[in-house]
Amino acid sequence: MKTTSAQDKYSVVDSLESLQKRMVYFCDSFTPTQKPLMRFINLLFPHGRPYIFGGVIRDIAIHGLNNFKSDIDIVYTGIIQERELKELSIKNKFGGYRITFNRWIIDIWPLEETWSFKTGAIVYESPISLLKTTQTNYEAIMYDIKDKKLICGDNYINDIKSGYLKVVNPTSPSNLKLLKKY
Repeated sequence: MKTTSAQDKYSVVDSLESLQKRMVYFCDSFTPTQKPLMRFINLLFPHGRPYIFGGVIRDIAIHGLNNFKSDIDIVYTGIIQERELKELSIKNKFGGYRITFNRWIIDIWPLEETWSFKTGAIVYESPISLLKTTQTNYEAIMYDIKDKKLICGDNYINDIKSGYLKVVNPTSPSNLKLLKKY
């Protein structure tokens, strides 16, 4: 599916390196706007491995850092400071935690508890399996916060630049919202 040229007027990334720079900046604990968010994330995951994935990276890739409108989805492996997370959050509809932190809405849950893995729609083999659970190829990307590394398929940037959109997981519980989004 080819999307409209509406995205052409935005600052679509031209390379994986450009997107990597945007994500490093977004997760920079030294910039005044991001410092509280990253301090909070680092507090939650002293021994765990958090990954940002999906819509926030898609929006940063297409619209740039200043214009993304997405919530922030974070999945994790390993140990998390669950007591602090429970004190500051509410349960979301999929069993994870939802936190409003400054201007961001953040959903956090264990990677292996992702809806598609829990229902058996997608088999969990490793964290990279998460890329198979997204609604479209535009969300099939993740960012390892600790290693400062993007993880995606080989065609991710070309698909974004060319406007090529395809459904990755037709069983996703949010596919009706997909039709409204694009």
